[in-house]
Amino acid sequence: MAKTLTWQPDDLPQGFAWDAEAAQVLRLVDEAFAPIERPVHFTNVDHCSECREHDEELKARPRMALRRADLGHEGWDPLYYTSAQGVAHLMPALARFTMAPDLWPDLDWYAGQMAFHLTHDGPDNRLLHSFDAAQKAAIAAMIAWLLVNRAEAIAHYGSQDDWRQAASIWQN
Repeated sequence: MAKTLTWQPDDLPQGFAWDAEAAQVLRLVDEAFAPIERPVHFTNVDHCSECREHDEELKARPRMALRRADLGHEGWDPLYYTSAQGVAHLMPALARFTMAPDLWPDLDWYAGQMAFHLTHDGPDNRLLHSFDAAQKAAIAAMIAWLLVNRAEAIAHYGSQDDWRQAASIWQN
């Protein structure tokens, strides 16, 4: 059995706690993605200065110390250029930021960025094709949890269609 990661991003508010259902989804994500090795480089550092900068940002912290601010915003999102292995390695942290409520006043709710990464190219999504069955099931469980437990935030940000598309892609 894979080692379960038991941690919380340190920039979640003091005393923040997951309910039992959310904790179960996070355990699925942790178990599915914990074995993924940290890549030597998260991006193609030879591509451009932006890729080099994103690589340096992501390499600056272990996944368990990743902060919401490290993930930028829609116009400056290091995951756009991150390899599928890099995304898989970071997924335990990414799931926590995706499932957390909208807590960071200077940044948009992270789930919008994650919806893009899970739906980009539809059924040809690069992550969908690189994740194994357990990883896909963990992502599908996260999406299902979001649709029920963060429905109000999803509606507030107008991303209902994105998350329905994500559910369709990842549950099939």
